[in-house]
Amino acid sequence: LNLSNNQLTELPESIGSLTELQELRLNNNQLAGLPESFRNLRKIERINLSKNQLAWLPKSIGKLTELERLDMSNNQLTKIPESIGKLVKLEWLYLSNNELIELPESFGNLVKLELLDLDNNRITEIPECLNGIKSLKEFQLNINC
Repeated sequence: LNLSNNQLTELPESIGSLTELQELRLNNNQLAGLPESFRNLRKIERINLSKNQLAWLPKSIGKLTELERLDMSNNQLTKIPESIGKLVKLEWLYLSNNELIELPESFGNLVKLELLDLDNNRITEIPECLNGIKSLKEFQLNINC
């Protein structure tokens, strides 16, 4: 489902009824949050939420256990919920150009993560929780002290 490049400011709760959905493109909108029904997208594999106004992710993001690619770059995220560690199939995670200061310890559970982009955040040191991710092939982080 491609809803990119619109002026969406919110998603209806009914988005959760698309339980067979595998890809969702919502990039380049004005979304400030995600509805709770988002957790019902249990078969989703790819989500692009880049270039929105998102300041937080719901804890229910951890219910999307089939997720392989998640792009949350160019938002206003200040924190990532611990539940992200339940996304054990996640391979690509883009979090560049946000306001993140740290990552949750549960990041260490992302054992299939191959690409992690943390550029242009407020992180001041390489997070220790990444040490156990042996699958990581590409890691981007500019540290501004």
